[in-house]
Amino acid sequence: MKSIFTSFSLVALCSIVSLNSFGQGCSDLIISEVLEGWSNNKAIEIYNPTAAAIDASEYGLVRFQNGDTAPGNITYLEGVTIEPYDVYVVVLDKRDPDGVSFEAPVWDELQLQADIFVNPLYNDGQEVMYFNGNDAVALMKDDGSVLVDVFGKIGDSINTEGWGSYIDGAGEQAFVSADHTLIRKFDITLGYASNPATFDILNEYDSLPANTFTELGFHMCACAPISVNEVESKSELKLFPNPVESNFVTLASSELISSIQIVGLTGKLIESMDLNSVYSAYLDLSNVPSGTYFIKARMVSGLDVNEILIKK
Repeated sequence: MKSIFTSFSLVALCSIVSLNSFGQGCSDLIISEVLEGWSNNKAIEIYNPTAAAIDASEYGLVRFQNGDTAPGNITYLEGVTIEPYDVYVVVLDKRDPDGVSFEAPVWDELQLQADIFVNPLYNDGQEVMYFNGNDAVALMKDDGSVLVDVFGKIGDSINTEGWGSYIDGAGEQAFVSADHTLIRKFDITLGYASNPATFDILNEYDSLPANTFTELGFHMCACAPISVNEVESKSELKLFPNPVESNFVTLASSELISSIQIVGLTGKLIESMDLNSVYSAYLDLSNVPSGTYFIKARMVSGLDVNEILIKK
């Protein structure tokens, strides 16, 4: 495995500029999902938003631990090719079913989603897949000299414990960047070619509960060409998680959504929401009783798409 220059500073990183900084989206690999689950359930999904296969051998993943500006070791994607509009899923290599304590195995459901297992050894936190909710994780290339994308802000001195602060159900301080599955929003088509000035996690990612593995292995993005016929033959409207076990659900579509209605099986209108032309939305279902419903989405194009929603 190659190693990155550990003296690489935040000042140097902020000065990195690539064509992506000035070009259009859909031009290089992006981080499409970050899964920071319980114990060793860790995964990073990488998406190819271009129309050509990308040789990912010179790309690698790096962890900036606990707000550090110096990176740990780089984990290269050697021998990996990512096909157009496809993903590659990297999972922490903890598969020993007899593992205990820190060596607890990755859950079987997550192992099934992996394209590769990496970083079997902790190595004092230098390896990327031991990230936690307050670590920035970067996708880099050219021996770690070019930043392609980053989850979080490198060297963030303000958000030292994580990003997306909130108070959980027990009244405790929690962070969206920890113990959640985070999916890049549909309309994000370009990674960060330089360290972001701020990182507003919910502007970039849709948040699902910890250990949600069902959204790994594919990614919905505005870069992928989808014809009207395809939209009509496949609903292209996704709800996750579904069934909903909490009061929140993420709605995502390959087309801009104008408005939605939540309708009961008897045809009774439960909720109506104007979404003002978005590709994805985080819906609060606190006022919707448990049951089965239709989500009726009106697209900006005039197309109507229906999906079934189950709230437990």
